[in-house]
Amino acid sequence: MKKKRLIAAMLTLILLLATAQSVFASETLQTGQAETMYGANAYQIALYVKSGKTIRAYMTKGKRAAFMAPIPKSAKWTISNKKILSVNKNGIIKAKAKGTATIRATYNKRSYACKITVETPSISKKTITIKQGQTYQLKMKGTKQKFSWYRTDSKASVSSKGVVKGQYVGTTYIKARTDRGEEYKCKVIVKSCINPNAPGGIYNPLPGRNETEFSIKQYNGTKKYRLKLLEVIDGARANEIVNTENRYNAKPSANERWVLYHLNLKYIAGNGQMSGSDAISRYDLFNEKGTLGMNGCETATLGKNLKPPYSYMLYPGGQCDFWYGILLPKDVKYTTLRTDLGRDDYNNRLEKWIKLQ
Repeated sequence: MKKKRLIAAMLTLILLLATAQSVFASETLQTGQAETMYGANAYQIALYVKSGKTIRAYMTKGKRAAFMAPIPKSAKWTISNKKILSVNKNGIIKAKAKGTATIRATYNKRSYACKITVETPSISKKTITIKQGQTYQLKMKGTKQKFSWYRTDSKASVSSKGVVKGQYVGTTYIKARTDRGEEYKCKVIVKSCINPNAPGGIYNPLPGRNETEFSIKQYNGTKKYRLKLLEVIDGARANEIVNTENRYNAKPSANERWVLYHLNLKYIAGNGQMSGSDAISRYDLFNEKGTLGMNGCETATLGKNLKPPYSYMLYPGGQCDFWYGILLPKDVKYTTLRTDLGRDDYNNRLEKWIKLQ
């Protein structure tokens, strides 16, 4: 019998401790976590109230807070405006409407009070699209609380005043957070600062027959040169010339033809030498839309009458004319030449495209 009474007493003690925890917990619970743990007594923030002193606090409409004070359930509760706040017997306050009201608990001649301002905070934009290097000002509206700004990764940065700056291409989030952990976020889509429609972009290649200047960043410094297309020989005539240059060059199938490019190269400045092979190769050639690489195509062996790209080694200030031949599919109208110029501050590959036609 004594054993049963002992077990009953222990169960009662556990129940009392669990009940006390919902009111006197010293840890602020995360939104949603409290809802699961305590059901009707869920709360997002804890308000620690002292006897004889009215504290000030902010709440968000629809949220709940725990009135933390050493008072039992028999304490007397008063609210200056019941349209704004409500409270249950466990001291769980609910923010009902925007405005300010004072909630007070009285017990054993001691008074505990909290003046609460109910707000409806929101972030100025939930989604923004910016380019790399561009900025956008985010703000918190409907609140007088202090919010801190955070980024979730390096795709975008944010200042202490909510100024967002695009860094790297992709999608990320910027968050505004109170010291109590209430959080609001904005989805940030960062797009490339490279404009493919600009002159020299993939969708707007420069005319190859105009002289185009390139500045290429390499491991040993920057090389500057100019390239100009002088002549294009296509079809049957090109097939004949390529066969004359070297009879071991591939014979075109019914769906192929040889194309010969005659180019002029001027080496302006840089470290070391360069040749035509530095300016053009099959890995740099694409179809007319810039979508299909020609790296799988055969190239011609020249040298009998036509100077190949590697036949000259230029020093800064030098220039040469050379020929380049490639076996193209007949459905490729003309090729575009892509030159890799290095990387910008945002790790974008810098390119310049010219039309070989």
